[in-house]
Amino acid sequence: MMSPNSIILLDIEGTITSKRFVTDTLFPYVRQHLSEYLTSNWNQEELKRDITALKEQAEADKKTGFADFVPIPSEGTSDEVREAVIRNVLRQMDLDRKTTGLKSLQGHMWKYGYDSGKIVGHVYSDALEAIKKWAAEKKKIMIYSSGSIEAQKLLFRFSEHGDMTPYFCAHFDTTIGSKKEKTSYERIASECQARTADFTFYTDSVEEAHAATMAGMNVILVQRPEDEPGDASVIPDVKIIQNFKDALFS
Repeated sequence: MMSPNSIILLDIEGTITSKRFVTDTLFPYVRQHLSEYLTSNWNQEELKRDITALKEQAEADKKTGFADFVPIPSEGTSDEVREAVIRNVLRQMDLDRKTTGLKSLQGHMWKYGYDSGKIVGHVYSDALEAIKKWAAEKKKIMIYSSGSIEAQKLLFRFSEHGDMTPYFCAHFDTTIGSKKEKTSYERIASECQARTADFTFYTDSVEEAHAATMAGMNVILVQRPEDEPGDASVIPDVKIIQNFKDALFS
């Protein structure tokens, strides 16, 4: 049986990566290059799968009465479908949605950006030092982010600190469940054949922290000085840090 705190589970945005990197670099890249990417890759199977996922999400949104859904037709000219995809993606981004289809498409687009050198992944230096320390202590380090697993790996492979992917033994995204539901953290523990009590989860989200706490994980809330702090009163006695230098690595 593993010892408590032997597994480190990390959120990305606002925790080990600046929110501004996402809002000022990653999201604008998608907006600026979406039409070009769709045109260049229209007949690629990877893109077809992403569009299918976007269509299925739109249909599900319609059934549930989601007012802001943007339909993507199953029939029509390529230009008509492509324009509908653009409207759908941009509207979801305007609403800051984190649907699986959207995240998958974004991840595939970011791959082009990273490969071309137009995007370099940002990771806080204090987070890097913590990760190095945990690795030296032989702790298992895992990622749980709303971004797709592919997008996660790209960020770390092309980080400003070099290739960081060897530090991580597992990646999870929203295909395992919403980060705001305790069952998602239980599933992660089950998949790792561990107890939730074996995990310490670092996140900047109070809702995620609460869900992980309810699942039985140890939680540390990261509230960076440059970000608006959430109301942590719903999680009594939760440890709050401003950066990883403030954390106790036991």
